[in-house]
Amino acid sequence: MKRKQNAFTLIELLVVISIISLLMAILLPALAKARKSAYTAKCSSNLKQISLAFNMYMADNRDYLPPVNQEKSNKSWKTSKQYGMWNCLGIYTNMEEWNGEKSSNSYWGAYKQKYPIFARTMWGCRFNDPDSHPWKGTYGESLYMTPRSGWNPRQWADPRVFLDIPTPSIKVHVSHTGGDYHLGGRSSVGSTSSFDIYRHETGTPISFADGHVRFYSAESIINDLTDLSNDEDIDNFNLR
Repeated sequence: MKRKQNAFTLIELLVVISIISLLMAILLPALAKARKSAYTAKCSSNLKQISLAFNMYMADNRDYLPPVNQEKSNKSWKTSKQYGMWNCLGIYTNMEEWNGEKSSNSYWGAYKQKYPIFARTMWGCRFNDPDSHPWKGTYGESLYMTPRSGWNPRQWADPRVFLDIPTPSIKVHVSHTGGDYHLGGRSSVGSTSSFDIYRHETGTPISFADGHVRFYSAESIINDLTDLSNDEDIDNFNLR
């Protein structure tokens, strides 16, 4: 007597394949959304760590924030090469090789060799280009954190007194920039080369001067970010 062999019929196999395809079509978008949400949470965590590094720096430097960038000033007491947030906070972010005055050639390139995928460090974001490095596709500071702000005069090229900031809880401090070391002026908001408010597609996380971090939609940033007629006023770049 022959044993009966169990096997799928062609129709049954096609039904199973159809069910699997349907489940994949339902689940894959949800998984992609969850992955992006995880990237945003990680980015917010990065910004919080950067905020803590600023607090530690200020504790060691009489409540002064470091310069945004000394701009290779011709004043004799200033540095001749790039010197700003990255250099001053290196010791507080486990990146001591960033400490002090550095040139871009001897410094960012060497660091990228040590960390081939910069976006995996606390200074990068998975929404970034994996080849990003400081001053390209990562984080930058607001220029509006000194009594005379903006580009003229460049007071942000000097150490900045934190107590000069009247409302640190609404003062935008650090967020995404596409290709520079600063978030730029109010007129450049939304530019991917300056304040990149679309970095996380619908918006971006922002670190405020008091240290808290919050995600804002691009629309709310455009509508609610303070835009004063005096571009040098410290109350620009306030966001509630």
